[in-house]
Amino acid sequence: MPKASKPSQEEPAVALAELRTAKEALAELTREKHEPIASVGMGLRYPGGNYGADEFADFLREGRSGIRPLPADERRQMAPDPDSDKGPTGERPLGGFLSDIDRFDAAFFSVSPRGSPVHRPAAAPRP
Repeated sequence: MPKASKPSQEEPAVALAELRTAKEALAELTREKHEPIASVGMGLRYPGGNYGADEFADFLREGRSGIRPLPADERRQMAPDPDSDKGPTGERPLGGFLSDIDRFDAAFFSVSPRGSPVHRPAAAPRP
């Protein structure tokens, strides 16, 4: 039976340092996992000119509708004739359109500037 070599004095010190480092890393991960989260604000945009929670609550309470004709500046994409009020089906397109859509921050949602004019918001990646 081979005799076990006696560890040098440095080996236990190195092992102890590694153990302390691992213990500190584990403690940090545990702190992060249980760190409290604070919600400090909220924003929303819904069709019908709703830019805040209170406005949206009033909108719903009053039974208003956000459905309206396609905005003039967006007709170029949905109408065969940009000067027409008629859509591809021959009817005036209606929908729940957001106002000020030209202010969409494509970079914030990781959408290329080229793709932002035709981007569907439901397809936006979640941060």
